Amino acid sequence: MHINIKHCLFLLTIATVAACTPAEKPSDGDEPQVPEVTLPEPPDQVKDANVFIIDMFTTLDDDGDFFTSRDEGVAADYIRNQQGKMSLVYIYDRADYQPGKQYSMTKIAYNVGAFPYFAQTESVTDGSIKGTGMVTRYPIADFDGFADGTVFLSGCTVQLPITLTDKLCIATASIPDTDAAEKIFKAKKVRMLSDMMIVGTVPSGEVSQVGDYFKSMSMRVTAMGSVDTQKDIIVILPPSYVCRSIDCGKHVNLPYYRIYIEKWM
Repeated sequence: MHINIKHCLFLLTIATVAACTPAEKPSDGDEPQVPEVTLPEPPDQVKDANVFIIDMFTTLDDDGDFFTSRDEGVAADYIRNQQGKMSLVYIYDRADYQPGKQYSMTKIAYNVGAFPYFAQTESVTDGSIKGTGMVTRYPIADFDGFADGTVFLSGCTVQLPITLTDKLCIATASIPDTDAAEKIFKAKKVRMLSDMMIVGTVPSGEVSQVGDYFKSMSMRVTAMGSVDTQKDIIVILPPSYVCRSIDCGKHVNLPYYRIYIEKWM
């Protein structure tokens, strides 16, 4: 499969703009009023045909750009040689973007015939834009983004490779605390309750409070980390989706987490 590199860069440019476009601040009367409800439990039996996979590469530490000491070619080999069910999206935490330099996601996408995406997650410092990179083989339908001060959310919509003909916005964010969680939910309430999921990171000391906030807003939440890492992965889903499991692995020197999501109703 051949991919037009200009098209990749065009997508990257649009994605960066989407991530940085400020949202209108809601008035006091527009605050979400979500009733506290008990979500129905998904069935114990998993329907494999309705399961899709997301791979998130991360050290779960604030140790700089993921590719400073890692090779984009190794990441491309992982995607190219993947066996069995292919991942929907490959997410790279702290794959930062530096204007004027070729972006690591563009290199990976070009090598495997896929589409790159950049999502800003923190304010710009030292000329480098901290963020998360994504690569997907599936055509991107649209982009969605939110920015408010130091809080950023960004994602792209793809067709799910499952029996149910659904599209889903795969978004990412670095969520430092419940204040940031509240800003994100207020801005994206409608989509988050229907067709947007978030795969992001939360400081380990804040993951319980952030998770409880989204659960109180009728979202499904799964988190994973360890006592030895500064951050946890957090997966936030609409009620009709469920995270079945998160497995950890390593490809050469690229640590990753494989996330299994099922659309169950």
